[in-house]
Amino acid sequence: TFSKDRLATMIRDSPALRGAIADPKSRTSGNTILHKNFIGGRITLVGANSPSDLAGRPIRLVFADEVDRYPVSAGTEGDPIFMARQRTTNFWNKKFIMASTPTIDGASRIWRAFEASDQRYFYLPCPHCGEFHTLKWPQIVWDEGDPSSARAVCPECGAMYGNADKLKMLAAGEWRAHNQNPRVAGFHISALYSPWQTFADVVQEFLDKKDHPETLKTFINLQLGECFEDRTGEKIDQSGLMARREQWDYAPDDCVLVTAGVDVQGDRLEATLIAWTAKEQARVLHHVRLYGNPAEPKLWDELDELLTQPIITESGALLSIRAACIDSGGHHTQEVYRFCGERGGRRVLAIKGQAGSKPIWPTKLSNKKLRHGAMLHIVGVDTAKDVIHASLSVLAPDSPKYIAFSSALPDDYFPQLVAERRVTKYNKNGAAVRAWVKKSSDRNEALDCFVYALAALKALQSTKPHLLRMGRPMGLAPTPIRSEPIPNAAPVRKSVSRTSSAIL
Repeated sequence: TFSKDRLATMIRDSPALRGAIADPKSRTSGNTILHKNFIGGRITLVGANSPSDLAGRPIRLVFADEVDRYPVSAGTEGDPIFMARQRTTNFWNKKFIMASTPTIDGASRIWRAFEASDQRYFYLPCPHCGEFHTLKWPQIVWDEGDPSSARAVCPECGAMYGNADKLKMLAAGEWRAHNQNPRVAGFHISALYSPWQTFADVVQEFLDKKDHPETLKTFINLQLGECFEDRTGEKIDQSGLMARREQWDYAPDDCVLVTAGVDVQGDRLEATLIAWTAKEQARVLHHVRLYGNPAEPKLWDELDELLTQPIITESGALLSIRAACIDSGGHHTQEVYRFCGERGGRRVLAIKGQAGSKPIWPTKLSNKKLRHGAMLHIVGVDTAKDVIHASLSVLAPDSPKYIAFSSALPDDYFPQLVAERRVTKYNKNGAAVRAWVKKSSDRNEALDCFVYALAALKALQSTKPHLLRMGRPMGLAPTPIRSEPIPNAAPVRKSVSRTSSAIL
């Protein structure tokens, strides 16, 4: 994409370059999408996940873009940055350039490189006092409720200036180093300096993203060009979560759909049922333990009964479980495949968790079918745990991503939900790696089931991104509360962890 959309168009529109490189339509050996020859040199584009490409040739000038998104290791070969730098060792006049949006504090490649550089910041002269200063987020002020009033405050004289002044100041600005390192030049810039973005644009971005840690991280990384201080390593107080429990006889009326996550153990199945609102707020309705031998059909019949029970809302509407994810990466894999293969039309999906910076739900699905007609989907469990941990930190009930809990949940559900915390480790190449860990004595089935239920929601949204905003599924419109019982419908009442019928 970079070659076609950026590099090829630059060559086409630059007279000095247009004649130096053959027309891409010629498809000569010297001009392919990833390799372009010209008199005096060549341009080669490689992926950071391809060890053979990184180690394939000597290179004098290496440009490594978006290095914070590189994998920790290129295949099994090691750190891609180290491998790319090794390509320059034969040249006395080599140059190695890294660029990136920073990500997580303590795990950001680009920020560590910037700290080892001479740390240059761009200084602007104040239009009022003439003193030079850098633009930082605390200097931006605006009237409450009116982002268009955003202005910057000079830290020297306290005078305010706007975007028209900023454009003139940029022309007179200069880079100044904060650290003495003559060998490495490092540059930092934020969106506050952008001639294409006004102060009001940045303020509006902040207001749109400030209410949730997951989106606030995006603002800090992309707009301010700073590392996000990841607080997922701080363990959440389980007693505070238990205090959030609400007495629901039925699912709340703001719920739109229900998903389920199922964890398979040697002597039981554990399942969490979560209802979701249009704001993607989670309402944890049930956590059920079905005891028995997962190698026998009886236990799976009980799970099937659980997954087919409609959920009654307060106004009498019926919500079905729209999708369920079942972990196949541990116990009784073939039984999971058989169960899911027979129920693929109901979106009962076999999944396997994968650590690292992976999307919660895969953007590309494999067409390869497993035994019993099932398909295996790889779930980014670390990313899901990041989202869940951030959501557990949201305290305002009206905020997006807020999680509420039913009083029907057992007391031991909450220590399991917060059993893991995120830590920074270092691999053999010295690269920082973020990982979720727990004490060996702690149980974490509640967290795993929440991860799988969230993955089930993302599976639905992968085909219908606005599914939650569409309201309740067709055919399940609200109906008056009935005096007679609705067959197989599950209210939200105190449960006993034995069989699926115990939640009725």
